[in-house]
Amino acid sequence: FSAGTIGNECKKNTKIKDILPVRFYSKEYPAKYRHPYFLVTAGHNYKKLDYFEKMGFDSDCLVIGDSGGFQIASGVLQYSKDLVSDIFTWLENNSTVALNLDIPPRLTLEGKFNECLELSKGNFKYFADNQTGKTKFLNVIQGMNAHEYSKWYNEVKDFDFSGWGIGGGAKSINRLMVAIAVLIDGNEHKKPNNEYIHVLGATRITHFMILQQLQTVLKKFGSNITVTVDSSTPSLGVVYG
Repeated sequence: FSAGTIGNECKKNTKIKDILPVRFYSKEYPAKYRHPYFLVTAGHNYKKLDYFEKMGFDSDCLVIGDSGGFQIASGVLQYSKDLVSDIFTWLENNSTVALNLDIPPRLTLEGKFNECLELSKGNFKYFADNQTGKTKFLNVIQGMNAHEYSKWYNEVKDFDFSGWGIGGGAKSINRLMVAIAVLIDGNEHKKPNNEYIHVLGATRITHFMILQQLQTVLKKFGSNITVTVDSSTPSLGVVYG
């Protein structure tokens, strides 16, 4: 889960009736129900250098860092080389696993696939050259169809990271399946350095059925990969059916 509207209460370490912590990832939470997995977003928080401490994450929490590419594509953030450096530094200091700063070819950037790919490649090179091992960074694949996912993959596949993030799959099961097929066709599941496939923003029940099956098959064939997914709106999925 990512912060959503509960983020401020997590920072304040709010307790329900002074008994139950809002921080469901904390060791203070009842062990039977504790969920030590969380996603943080550089796009909203990259200026808050002590975010990890403010949120009260314990050393055993898996904290995945989203890079903020969505905020760039939506126009909330202005892209610059300084921003790339700031986001990289923030991710290394506030997450245990993080996604590279990709520029999604959608929203305000729809129709600019090649431009987004070139900017993303430059960002990925910066991340690859500067990573220290403190945070495990994931390569990212983006696209709107099979041709674009395949082209993007072939352009960025040689960077040395710890797995893959899939963008664009949350809104379309077809795109999600295409992206997975491109990664499998490239034998990414067989590479020992790859530890994660993370699907950005997938919330639908059908997503989880597919991803659970993917995880089962990967384990069956001896892959080292763990499939992960994030959502800031699990309750909204129920509200809107």
